[in-house]
Amino acid sequence: MIVGSYKFTGYGASVRVDAPPDIEISELRSQVAPEIAAEESSDGPSELHLTRWNGEYHLLYGERRYGPYRTLCNALRGLSNGIHFVIGKRSPQTFLHAGAVEVDGAAVVFPGRSRWGKSRLVLSLIEQGCG
Repeated sequence: MIVGSYKFTGYGASVRVDAPPDIEISELRSQVAPEIAAEESSDGPSELHLTRWNGEYHLLYGERRYGPYRTLCNALRGLSNGIHFVIGKRSPQTFLHAGAVEVDGAAVVFPGRSRWGKSRLVLSLIEQGCG
């Protein structure tokens, strides 16, 4: 099967992705952070493979398989998470998943995992006068 091969680069790291040929690079590009560049590329081994069989999409990363994704939208979201994960692991930069507000000229940072209430806490503090 012919596939589309792409390279995503940002934050001092890159990852190569293979995807079904009917997925346009613009669809993939729209799902990743704007600081991450995307280009067609077949140089080097591919680390992430988005495949489709029996009408469902599956994401392969090493020996792990993620999915099934029943819609293209969900498959692209899963692939985006994979791209960000690999680039984050390879980047020389440190990333922090957090919410933050300004209180009396100082930053207050609330690190935490997804869906732990950081955004709700920040919104509540902003409603009470924080910046």
